[in-house]
Amino acid sequence: MSNTVFLKSQLASNYFEVRNEVSIKMGENDFQAFSTYDIFMKKTQDENYDLLIDRLKFRVNGAEIENKFSKVSDDYFKCIFPIKFEIVENQLQLVNYAEINKRIVEKDEQLQNNMEGEGLAYIRSQFLESTNTPEKLQQLILSLGIVKIINSSLQRYSPEKTIFLEWTVPIIGKTFWRTPNDLSNQNLTGNYYYENNSHDKLLEFFNQYRVENKLEEIRGNVSVRSNLKHEINYASDSFFFSESKTEVSIKIENYFDYEETITLKSMI
Repeated sequence: MSNTVFLKSQLASNYFEVRNEVSIKMGENDFQAFSTYDIFMKKTQDENYDLLIDRLKFRVNGAEIENKFSKVSDDYFKCIFPIKFEIVENQLQLVNYAEINKRIVEKDEQLQNNMEGEGLAYIRSQFLESTNTPEKLQQLILSLGIVKIINSSLQRYSPEKTIFLEWTVPIIGKTFWRTPNDLSNQNLTGNYYYENNSHDKLLEFFNQYRVENKLEEIRGNVSVRSNLKHEINYASDSFFFSESKTEVSIKIENYFDYEETITLKSMI
């Protein structure tokens, strides 16, 4: 039996409660928020995909979204779900671009008929630009924290000594992490510790943001600290997991302090 066939045989349907907490401090600005939602994972048979993931009951700070533009943004984003995946080389790969694109087109037409203004135009252009090809949509979906967490469970028995992870951070953008070589067997325990490949890159990305927003570029020696810890409680010796907790933090001296925690807890 090939490893891919084995992975597919180990999948199971599940229902998770998710909590995503984010804290960002930048100068005098202090932003804190949390979102909660449920994730339904459905294993499929005799279909052209292996796993379906749907998002339900989305809330921000414990309540439904009321802000006009935040609601528009979420209306577009909801079109992504449900997502259908096939497992290819131990990774999830999007297979229902056409279905998702149809939902986006229908929602876009509805919103344009009911709303107008610069706010809608900006949100619309940003979202459509990031989803208008199968490659861009897959990139967006694979960047989601919950998808990365589910993907990571498929790496449990990876023979690789170093496992790489890409994580999207507000303000900075994509960050790149790896497991240290001396902890190559950590995935057998369900505890993953990652280090950032380059603090210079983190500072470079942050400075790009500052320059684009007409802020002074940070120069000289600057303290940069980063941490990424990922814990999975596997239900057995397979790839099933009952809960997980992922903590990411980046601190650039007193200029930028970011912390994010995502927890998944099985309800089955």
